[in-house]
Amino acid sequence: YGMATPNRQALSLRIHSPSDTLSFWSPSLEMQILSDVKGQGVSNRRVFWLADFQNSWRLHRLWNLRRPWLVSASVRLEQTSRPDVSGDAIQSGVNLNNRQVSVQSSWDLGSSWSAFAEWQHYYSKGRDYYPLRNAYSEVVDYTAAEMDRAEQWIGAGLRYQMGDRFEAQLSSQQFVWRNGTSSMQARYPWNMSQLMLIMKL
Repeated sequence: YGMATPNRQALSLRIHSPSDTLSFWSPSLEMQILSDVKGQGVSNRRVFWLADFQNSWRLHRLWNLRRPWLVSASVRLEQTSRPDVSGDAIQSGVNLNNRQVSVQSSWDLGSSWSAFAEWQHYYSKGRDYYPLRNAYSEVVDYTAAEMDRAEQWIGAGLRYQMGDRFEAQLSSQQFVWRNGTSSMQARYPWNMSQLMLIMKL
């Protein structure tokens, strides 16, 4: 993944229900509190808060349907901060918030046909600092990054499966990227439709 991030120490807590395909749902929650082991260019260390909630619903269990209907969702929240900036070379505080939400669903329509859909949304707002390196990978300075970005992806399609070795998918997706910072206001959408034939050897 390129340049390594600074080492971090963390406290993590995870709560989840046992995996049981006969139950209606299977939630899980994970929370982490992290901090830099050493300040990156400054004496004060950044603090990271993470919360990740995931759940799956088996709607065919709830409504006694003949064929499986699965819905899963996840919400991930992240916050980066550096509480005290007094005495640092970088005087401006760090405060960056990220949010990622996704929902997926799949329905079995028959012995070979199924439908699927997915929605994802990512949002980032705040400020953080990134190192500037020279040709020898030495950190020579830091630059502030102001964030106000959003990404959204939505798609749906049909899947046809013949045995374990052949699968065909017809799908349509839309991806939207938006930047709302004062330096650049932009919004770019992409639309794509595709037919995929998958053969496994």
